[in-house]
Amino acid sequence: MTKYLLSSLTVLGLLILPACQNNSPGESNEQPTTGGETGGETGGETGGEGETGGETGGETGGEGETGGTDGGTGGETGGGDVEGLTNAPDLESVTRFRAGPEFDGGPTTLVDFTFDQTAYTQARNRFSLAPVDGGDAVIANAKVPEEETEGDDVLTLLFKGELAEADFARGVVDGNAVSAEAGGNEPLNVAQAADIGEGITDNPDLMSITKVEGSETDVMYEFDQALTTDDVVQNNGGLKLYFPDATTPQPGAASVAVGTNEAGEEDRKMLLATYPEGVFAEGVTLEDAVGAYVTTGSVQAAEGERGRNDGMSLFDELTFEAEPAQ
Repeated sequence: MTKYLLSSLTVLGLLILPACQNNSPGESNEQPTTGGETGGETGGETGGEGETGGETGGETGGEGETGGTDGGTGGETGGGDVEGLTNAPDLESVTRFRAGPEFDGGPTTLVDFTFDQTAYTQARNRFSLAPVDGGDAVIANAKVPEEETEGDDVLTLLFKGELAEADFARGVVDGNAVSAEAGGNEPLNVAQAADIGEGITDNPDLMSITKVEGSETDVMYEFDQALTTDDVVQNNGGLKLYFPDATTPQPGAASVAVGTNEAGEEDRKMLLATYPEGVFAEGVTLEDAVGAYVTTGSVQAAEGERGRNDGMSLFDELTFEAEPAQ
């Protein structure tokens, strides 16, 4: 399955929904994790925004962030794999699953996370793997593998257990997990994902992101399956944009809309996210955004139940293209 990215889109018909956000304590918007973005958001922030892992008890990582059906037109790419996308290290690939050293009396698996520039690790529990079956993200262990060299574009992460590459759809790095300079100095990375194989899970996957033509506030997010009728979005704020300067705050959507097809029928695979004036940092506009991500648990499949892992999206991320590929 291929993900498509569109740079602009004309919206013909939309059913606008009021802003809805799940803030109930104990009701997880994203999966639990010790990472950040890979999990989900349910409680308060503990160290940044969790994208891959979870914010079910508080975001413990940095900004977390971690595929679908045909988007139609546009160029293809996966996650943050555009070199030089931001001024911080950008995640390019997640590869080389292999047996690691015994740890805590059991087997481990080593996995390489490759960036577009030298990356210095700030927190190893902000790296994770998103399972194909849509289950909880698997968080990296804090142990530093002996084969890793400090200050490299390839970071080797250690995961407990014997893991098979075919069981995972993508690798995720939470925000603030790596820096471009030693000592944790800025710029720190934004949350990003890189596909493993087809990049598709059993739950809703992000297939395309589109800046709506003629609008200074709207972005269309397309998923590979219909979303629940019980609040189409579980967490508006989990649909975030990011910019070339990785230190620029990443705004979440203020409201959402369900797209409609040419027959005037709802298309619950499409979400229109609105970022009104005031959500951007001074001097920044929607036009400046280079990518977007959906934090864990922000959307749920039609057959899923709100607040439960069944059908809950895992962290996913895509980049905008300057021009759609022909």
